[in-house]
Amino acid sequence: MTLANGKSMQVNRQLQRLKALEIALMGVSAPSHRMMRRLYDVLGKRLARYIQNPILADIAYLILLPVEWISFFVLKSIIPEIQTLTERLYRS
Repeated sequence: MTLANGKSMQVNRQLQRLKALEIALMGVSAPSHRMMRRLYDVLGKRLARYIQNPILADIAYLILLPVEWISFFVLKSIIPEIQTLTERLYRS
């Protein structure tokens, strides 16, 4: 995908699906989204500092797989075309 500053960034399917969950949560419950976002902003940045090699990145990816799958199936039950929408959103 192309960022606002013109730089390109690769976005994997896991990130696409988790971002779709975040956007849906923002629309359904703004207070819950704010709480989740604050938690992510604090913990995510700290954890990212420790993920300095490919093996740790793979472990983080695997840990997030159940969250990705659950969020995808919940969103798919609500929005059947969610896969197409997320692919279209991230197409550059």
